[in-house]
Amino acid sequence: MAKDKKSVIMYVDWIATFNKLEDDEAGRLIKHFFSYVNDLNPVSDRLTELLFEPIKQQLKRDLKAYEKTCERNSLNASMRWNKNNATACDRIQSDAKHADNDIDTDNDNDTDNNSKRKSKRFSPPTLLEVEDYCFERKNTVDASKFIDYYTSNGWKVGKNAMKDWRAAVRTWEKTQNNTTNGNKQQNGLDADAQWRAEMQASIARDYAELHK
Repeated sequence: MAKDKKSVIMYVDWIATFNKLEDDEAGRLIKHFFSYVNDLNPVSDRLTELLFEPIKQQLKRDLKAYEKTCERNSLNASMRWNKNNATACDRIQSDAKHADNDIDTDNDNDTDNNSKRKSKRFSPPTLLEVEDYCFERKNTVDASKFIDYYTSNGWKVGKNAMKDWRAAVRTWEKTQNNTTNGNKQQNGLDADAQWRAEMQASIARDYAELHK
């Protein structure tokens, strides 16, 4: 078990194994299970060890997935903290400059607020941000391919600058779902070229619909 981890996943299909055991055999197996997940290094009879082996392998896979999620969340938290901290420092420096000017303070503040609103422009996401968003939506969008594609075209949708990269991810997701569920037409293009053509056409259609 990972440090400070207080829960594990138990799978309903394990009942098939337990139903085939005598009560005392099932009891030994479940006691072995709880000893294992509490890091007590249990040692049991040969039958219990054999029955527990596939359960143990599944627990290990779940633990790796848990640790990967924890690592991703930790990186995201660190990135957000650094970004917010930098923003706070910028505000402190800006306020210090305005403190030296006692003339037209209200007008200066209004101008600063307008400038901040105007400066809020699209910022390309990081690979980690795209991966996290795809993970949240449980889709199969290739985050690396997404980043590479839009980096190569200057983060544009058609001829217009992108405004919302999450919306673009959802478009890719929808296109992939449509491609998976439908029958692909053979038009002489290789698989990758056909996929890119379908993706560009879908993005253009969605963007046009959005800006009607």
